[in-house]
Amino acid sequence: MRKIATLFTMLLLFSAMAFGQNRWISGIVTDEAGAPVPGASVTIKGTNTGTAADNGGQFRILAKTGDVLVVTGASIETLEVTVGTGSAVTVTAKSRATTGVEVIVTSLGVAKQAKELGYSTAKVKSAELTQAKTVNLQNGLTGKVSGLNVQTVNNGVFADTRITLRSIRSLTGNNQPMLIVDGVPISLGFINSINPNDIVDVSILKSASSTAIYGPDGANGAIVITTRKGGGSRKTPQISVGHTTQIERVSYMPKFQTEFGSGSALDAFGYGVYDPIENQCYGDAFDGSLRQIGQNGPGGTQYMVEYLARPKEKLKFWNTGITNQTDVSFSTGDFYLSAQNVNIQGVMPKDVNKRVTLHMAANQEYNKFKASYSVNYTKGNYDVTAGSSFGNGRDYSVMWNVFNTPMQIPITRFKDWKNEFNSDGSPNWANPNYYFNDYYYNPYFMVDNFRNVGKSDDLFGNVELNYKATNWLNLTYRLGATYTSGSYKATQTAYNYNPWSKDSVHKSVAQTGDMVSQVVDGETISSRLNSEFFATITKRLEVLNLMP
Repeated sequence: MRKIATLFTMLLLFSAMAFGQNRWISGIVTDEAGAPVPGASVTIKGTNTGTAADNGGQFRILAKTGDVLVVTGASIETLEVTVGTGSAVTVTAKSRATTGVEVIVTSLGVAKQAKELGYSTAKVKSAELTQAKTVNLQNGLTGKVSGLNVQTVNNGVFADTRITLRSIRSLTGNNQPMLIVDGVPISLGFINSINPNDIVDVSILKSASSTAIYGPDGANGAIVITTRKGGGSRKTPQISVGHTTQIERVSYMPKFQTEFGSGSALDAFGYGVYDPIENQCYGDAFDGSLRQIGQNGPGGTQYMVEYLARPKEKLKFWNTGITNQTDVSFSTGDFYLSAQNVNIQGVMPKDVNKRVTLHMAANQEYNKFKASYSVNYTKGNYDVTAGSSFGNGRDYSVMWNVFNTPMQIPITRFKDWKNEFNSDGSPNWANPNYYFNDYYYNPYFMVDNFRNVGKSDDLFGNVELNYKATNWLNLTYRLGATYTSGSYKATQTAYNYNPWSKDSVHKSVAQTGDMVSQVVDGETISSRLNSEFFATITKRLEVLNLMP
């Protein structure tokens, strides 16, 4: 009996010791909808011990059974949770309306409240980026942040942009901000490879002081992107499928005069003289009569058109651009996988760009350790016009030849240029041998004869390891890598003019000789590796009374 009593006493003693022993408690703070609450403050009631939740609302704190955790945050109501015998807690807080308070992801991926920062920032959430179903991130940022200027420099199938923060700082150097994805700085060129649907939010750091840790690279501010890592507290797998079709048209062209036809000379009275082979438009006024365009063809044949302005012909030249975008994603509590397929048919005839993006990310917690990774791969294939890559970079471009088409020319009638003669034996006036303009070319010929076919592969990702050494010390190691490669082949197809057009009285442009075949090959490869280790200290300092 005495042995049983002794054993019972020892069990009670061990239970009391276990009850009062500190251990690591992990948890997650979510709102009523199950969304994580980043940056929430978690403290042990009656003590100065505390920690902050990360971007996924997760936290770890050294506590014992019976301790009361006080959870506060800018967007939630304060609540208390008692630590039980388990090693994990889930905190569901009520949301409250807030004004002007938000969590900003700063340099190195550290989340802070905006009021704690000494520099200007802005935040754009995922819903704002994707509400217009934009194909790329930079277009999704347009008009969202004051001081962020996103300029479209190419409205083709690439829709290239130039990004500046708070205007230009250097007349000769780089003025674009740096790009940081999940705490890892990468080239701004990778912004085209990021699927907007994979983004949690984007923080805009507007000043050099906010990115001083990166040295000169951060002189123009930074775009800080946080990508999805999983479904947060939601453990049930979720699959999302979406499809978007966008249609675009050229809305207007530069303003061209609509009163006079082709010509470059004046008569004795100072009036313009009509010239059927001229691209300049200083001829006589339009009168609706039938006029010849171009030289006489073989056998004295002529091509006649009404002498009137056709201002819509240049607009009709451009295609209706169509973009089809399909998105698929799968997520659970700690895993996220997405795929995106984008097919762009540009307003430039026959220009296409196809892009496939795969994104995979996950995070896992093991007591004091937390590990996460993110990988993004983008494959691109394109086929675009390449006239600007040959000659003087102007005369073979499609736009230049459209602009050099006089207003009376029905340009859309000249699509089929490959055959010299029609089925009835008459000259094909769209063919380069008989095209009306003696000095420039049929734009449809430029589209077909100068092509640039290329492909690109972009791969970037990161691995992050966190160790909660104490309740106030967190150690982080992050490894990030990028790799990009691209190749292209720009070609000029040979074209030989026929003997008739080479006659000095027939085709001026043919006198310069046949078009020879040319090929320009290019290939680029670049890579970057970032490795960083840092410690984060979160400790409340008592106010010292220095007065005697």
